[in-house]
Amino acid sequence: FSTAPELIAAIAREARARRLPLSMHLGESQEELELLATGRGAFRDLLVDLGAWRDDWTVPGTDPVSYLDGLGAIAPGMLAVHGTQLDVAALAVLAARGAVIVSCPRSNRWTGVGDPPLDAFYASGAVVALGTDSLTSAPTLDLFDELAAARRVSTVSDARLLESATRGGAVALGLGAEYGRIAPGVRAPLLAVAVPPDVSDVEQYLVAGEHRERQWVG
Repeated sequence: FSTAPELIAAIAREARARRLPLSMHLGESQEELELLATGRGAFRDLLVDLGAWRDDWTVPGTDPVSYLDGLGAIAPGMLAVHGTQLDVAALAVLAARGAVIVSCPRSNRWTGVGDPPLDAFYASGAVVALGTDSLTSAPTLDLFDELAAARRVSTVSDARLLESATRGGAVALGLGAEYGRIAPGVRAPLLAVAVPPDVSDVEQYLVAGEHRERQWVG
C-alpha cells in the first residue's frame, strides 16, 4: 500500500530476471484491506498526511493478493510476510503461485492485527516459514520463542511447526535444496538441545519454549 504499483511491477520483473528473492508484508492489517478495497481509511489518511497520496491512483477494489498478482508480484519463492488478514481464496492463490508464507505470531500480537490463521496457512498447501520480524515488535529474535507462540495459536502438529522453523526457513531463503533437513547430500548445521530424561515427546518439548541449553555442533 505504500509503494506505487509501477514500482512494484518493476521490482517483480527485476527479481525474476535476476533470480532474486522478493519479500513483502502482505495482508497484515484490516487498514490495508480497506485501502485496497475502497481507497479510504487510516492508511489513506496516513499517506495524505505524509504527502504521498496520489490522486491518479486507481483504487483496485480487491484484496491484497489479487492486487499484487495483477502486478506480477505473486510468483514462485515470493515471501508473503504476515498474511494475518488473508482469507482461504487469497491463500489458495499464494499456494498455486508457489509463494512462501512467512508468519510472525509475536509481532502480529504486538502490533494488534490479530493472531495469524496458521491452521489455514498450512491447509492452503503453501510452504510456511516462521519468522521473528524485528526487535521493534518482538522481545527476542529467538526462533524457539516464535515456535512457542505459534503453538499457542494453532492446532497443527509439533512436527509441522518444527518443519516451518527449519526446512520452511531454508525454502524461504532459496536454500531448500541445501539446508533445512537431515538427508544424504544436504548440508546439516545441527543444533543440539538438552532434553530432560523424563521428556517423552521431544517434538512437543522443542516447541514449548522452555529449553535454554542448546549449542551449534556443526
